[in-house]
Amino acid sequence: CLLSVFEQVRSKNYEDAFSDVSLLLMLLILGVGVPIGMKFLFKYLKNIIKKAFQQLYNKIKSKVSKRKETKQIQTVTTPTEPTEAVNISDGFNKSVSAEKDSATVIKNREELIAPLKDLRANDFDTYAKIYDVMKIGLAEKRLSTSLIQRRLKVGYARAARIMDALENIGFISSANGAAPRSLLVTEQEIVDLLAEVENLNTPT
Repeated sequence: CLLSVFEQVRSKNYEDAFSDVSLLLMLLILGVGVPIGMKFLFKYLKNIIKKAFQQLYNKIKSKVSKRKETKQIQTVTTPTEPTEAVNISDGFNKSVSAEKDSATVIKNREELIAPLKDLRANDFDTYAKIYDVMKIGLAEKRLSTSLIQRRLKVGYARAARIMDALENIGFISSANGAAPRSLLVTEQEIVDLLAEVENLNTPT
């Protein structure tokens, strides 16, 4: 093209030379501009595709997180049925516990009867007052030396001896200063124990 332009200029054919120069410039523009334009075009398309994929990824991520939160809420709010733990040793444990309770009752009964027998043998007057004194205590929900004195019309020494005997047998609690004593047995238990002691002392 350049040689053609020079020859046309030398031959003073300026119109053809101008057309050749225009063609040459167009070729130069296309040769330089097209690659640059394609570069910018590819970069633009790349950004558009990247943004599209990023938006799609964010939507999918948001949906997955919402589903997880919904499942967690359902797990928290849904009541679970209580599971019953079956222990095969329950029956055995209950049986052993019942036997221990029974043995404790028998032991306590024997521990109460022994001092009652000793009191009957060594201090029958005090022994004879036990039922009346305990009835007073059961009615008042408490027992004290001064209460025995007032109700039975006895002196302090006699009332104190009765209190010591009841504590020794196990019918009342131990002394706690001047506070009244608590009763540790019921009226029926007292009746049964006294009856048993009397039966033991009845000649056959």
